[in-house]
Parts: sequence; C-alpha cells; structure tokens
Amino acid sequence: MRWLFTALMIPAVAVAQGPSDFRDGVELSPEQQLAQAAASVENIRQTLKFGLERQKEAAAKGDIIKVNCVNAVLTDLRAQTFLAQSYLAALQGGLEPDVAQLEVMKINAAEMMAGQYRGQIESCVGEASSYTGLTLVDVQVSDDIRQDDASVENENSVFPPVDATRPEALTGSQ
Repeated sequence: MRWLFTALMIPAVAVAQGPSDFRDGVELSPEQQLAQAAASVENIRQTLKFGLERQKEAAAKGDIIKVNCVNAVLTDLRAQTFLAQSYLAALQGGLEPDVAQLEVMKINAAEMMAGQYRGQIESCVGEASSYTGLTLVDVQVSDDIRQDDASVENENSVFPPVDATRPEALTGSQ
C-alpha cells in the first residue's frame, strides 16, 4: 500500500510546484544522477539496517511490544528499499534524461519516506513504557479522621419512623 502511495506522490509533488515541471530544476549529468541515486539508496539501506538492529535488540530483551512495533515499520521499509533498488537498477540501465530525472525523484522520495520510517522505529517504546516495577503504597491516616465505622452508626434518623401497621380493612357495609 505504501509503495502505491509513493508512486502517487511523485506526480503530486510535480503538480504542487505549479505550472513548471520537474525538468526546470538543476540539471545533473547522468553520472551525477547515478551517484546521487546510489547515495540515496545506500541511506535507505542504512535505515533498514538500523531497523533490523533495533528489532534484534528488542527480541534479545524479550520485548514483544517493541518487536511488533518495529516489525510493522520494517515491512513498509523493506518495500521502500525494494522500490528504490529497482529505480536505481532502471537508472543504471541508461534512460532518456527526462525518465532518468523522474527515477531520481522517485528515489529521493523513497529516501524521505525511509527517514520517516526511521523516526517511527525510534519512537517504538515497548514494555519499558508500561512496566516500571513493583508499586509500594504508604498510607498515613490523620488523627482528625474518625476511628469508628460510619456504616454502623446509631440510627438517629432526622425523620420520624414510619408507622408500618395497617388499619383494619373496611368493608362496603361499614
């Protein structure tokens, strides 16, 4: 699903910039484009490596919550890595300048998404956020508080007691 979002995001970026198209930017030589794309793909791989290390650390600690959180992000990050590598392979195959520029833009977008995934991985907190140890409660009762049981208080009611005796029944002839 995320790869579809990335594929849809590229044209939206070009539209959001106004009437100019992606070719109006700085024109890089094919070698520079390839070097920039390779560096971006390497950054994405480093982010994936970082995520895998975090996953391994969480698994070693037995932190299931963090493992699940990191796994959810790693799924999307692996897809971004695969897409970026396929864009780089297409770029290495020698493309027309316009198509090559588009592939570089896709790789840059994938790198930005990988940066967001890294932030999500860093924000996975796991069990450390919910368990801090045993709780010790110290209760002190003030001398001003009454010591007797208020629920067994004398029945001094404010209202007079209700007379519960019934009068004799009246018949129609009386």
